[in-house]
Amino acid sequence: MEQETLFKEFSTEKRRTIVKPAGQNNVSVLKENQPFSIQDFITKIFLPRGYPDSVSKDYIEYQIYDCLQAACSTIIGIIAAQAVLKGVGVGNVQATALAATITWITKDLCGHLGQIMFAFFYGGVLDAYCKTWRLYADALNDLAMLSELALPLFPESFTILILCFSTLVYNIVGVAGSATRMAMTQHHAIEGNFADVSAKDAAQETAVNFVASIVALAFISIITNNIILIFILVLLHLYFNYRAVKSVILNKFNEPRYLHFLDSYFKSKTLCPIEVNLSESVFFRKQDDILMGYKIMIGQSLKQLTNYSADATYVNKIKNIYAMANYILIVNARDKIINVFLHENSTTDGILLAYFHAVVAAKVMHSIQNSSGSVLRLSKTKSFNRILLAIKKGELTRRNPTHSYEVQLEPSLILIKYLHEMVKLEWPSLRNTLRLAGWNVTNHSLIVGKWRVCQDGPKLNP
Repeated sequence: MEQETLFKEFSTEKRRTIVKPAGQNNVSVLKENQPFSIQDFITKIFLPRGYPDSVSKDYIEYQIYDCLQAACSTIIGIIAAQAVLKGVGVGNVQATALAATITWITKDLCGHLGQIMFAFFYGGVLDAYCKTWRLYADALNDLAMLSELALPLFPESFTILILCFSTLVYNIVGVAGSATRMAMTQHHAIEGNFADVSAKDAAQETAVNFVASIVALAFISIITNNIILIFILVLLHLYFNYRAVKSVILNKFNEPRYLHFLDSYFKSKTLCPIEVNLSESVFFRKQDDILMGYKIMIGQSLKQLTNYSADATYVNKIKNIYAMANYILIVNARDKIINVFLHENSTTDGILLAYFHAVVAAKVMHSIQNSSGSVLRLSKTKSFNRILLAIKKGELTRRNPTHSYEVQLEPSLILIKYLHEMVKLEWPSLRNTLRLAGWNVTNHSLIVGKWRVCQDGPKLNP
């Protein structure tokens, strides 16, 4: 009579079997320890617990390129540090400790000021464009190191200016780099293991820096005066950074990703996060053809509405149209701005809907203003054909044209109402399409202002 196997279990380290021995009524645990493996040992030190199931699928590719770029940065940084020490007087018998101290304090003050100003002006866009700013940060880091490497080429009187510039850039890099790194870590930590992923990322970088420092010290005499080799290291650093950010597949919408998806949606195509991310630009933002020159502003103050029209009757009619919505959308065709005023109860779902509404409005207004039939090509779906009906029934008005040949067509109230109704009908289908394609519809990275419309009464639907 053989023993009876009741359960089997395993972890990343061990395997166990729960059995009932033959002829006994007790339960025993059989341990099946895995043989020692260097690979498993390294995995425990440098990779998050539960890897690969505890992180996103793009984690390992990103980390490989991130470690390679860190190695290049460390080697260049050591060479630059040598140039900085010479610049502040190390090895110069005529240099004084006071002069070196003043130089060091001055450059640090410039760095602190740059850090504060950068966080003030650009802190709000780092989440939305974390890939771009991750790449920018490392490019700026290279610029700072190259400026320090150039110190010996300038007179001593320029030393403090160059060091102030490099420190200012380093501090900007510190803010942009750490913020975007946190965004990347949050993306990779799919099981709420943000701290573990962050800690292992730090361990990887420390190990890479350790090895790179040894290599740099061993060959510093060869590298220091070799401009071609330094240039190659800088190019490799930028290339590895580019490959790292391009490998990240974010399933949360920022403006370019959402516009790209909607552009395909209007053409009856559905793009998954991988397809959109691979075609996403990580450099300067390009003009989005889908918006037809319009700019979408979300979370603006109602002061923009009063600037557009101070007519109380018009404002009341707009209010009634959007009475059961969590936002109000106004098209300013003259300035090509679409303002979205959010209700205090607005959610992510409502914001994604409002942005979708704004994109549809931009395409419709472009068709109207250019007297073209491009609106017919918005989509092959029947629901979008309601736009045509809205245009036919809407009486287009002209608002204060400055010249007869500069008439600006504005959407009538009838058109505004029909667009709103059409978008509401289409949104459930679009939202379901987003979910099925693998997009995160519970969070977003769109840039949204802080103004909200207060309204008494029951909470509204998105």
